[in-house]
Amino acid sequence: QLLHFMEAQGRYFRTVFNQLYFRELSSRDKQALWKAYCSSQVLQENGYPFGTKYANSLFHEAHNKAVLHQEAYCFRVQQIEDRINALTLKREKLIDKLEQTLKSIKKLDKKEVSFKTLRFNLFKEIRAIKTALYWINRKLEKEQSRLNSSSLKSVTFGGKDFQRKLSRKQITGAKWQSLRNKSIYAMGQSVRKYGNDSIQFDVENKTLKIELDRGKGYKNYLFLKNIENKYNSQFYKENNLLVEI
Repeated sequence: QLLHFMEAQGRYFRTVFNQLYFRELSSRDKQALWKAYCSSQVLQENGYPFGTKYANSLFHEAHNKAVLHQEAYCFRVQQIEDRINALTLKREKLIDKLEQTLKSIKKLDKKEVSFKTLRFNLFKEIRAIKTALYWINRKLEKEQSRLNSSSLKSVTFGGKDFQRKLSRKQITGAKWQSLRNKSIYAMGQSVRKYGNDSIQFDVENKTLKIELDRGKGYKNYLFLKNIENKYNSQFYKENNLLVEI
């Protein structure tokens, strides 16, 4: 039941995150999305084993995560654009220098004693400029490719290294799913505006109380006792259950 709970809330979290991160939404659209995804109707239709209060905490966690990744994405784009601008400016200066050097060759007087030496030095300078221009153009192509890459804005829950291992069949699909759903994101108290009482931790008794589901006249809880002792168990190690708590 706990693994199913973690899988369901991970699915909910990623769904909301994708809506907020990959779509350009106005404040009104975000408000409408929040009302829809935190409604009991949507939760029941999609089989989520938690209530609106838990969904509310998950939604705000996903929103904060989306804002954080959006800021990181904008920072990466700004860095690439700054490098492109600097390289473009450097290329323009080299092109101007190349044009001036070519004009200098045309102005050389063949009757001068040092004509051959001056022409040789100018051609040598032209080759150096063209070489520098070649490498600047290659760098510009590389930066432009990074800017246009779809992976620039991609976010992988579970880690890109493990995603590559999955594609190489170095880990199983079940292991990949456990890595993607290894945390319980939302924890709070009923007195908090955006908290929830679906998960509560009793510090004195070292007991974690998790509400798995509820119905008319009943609630189904899971109690995990002696948290400090059980933290070293294989289940906790594989799922990092307490990482976000």
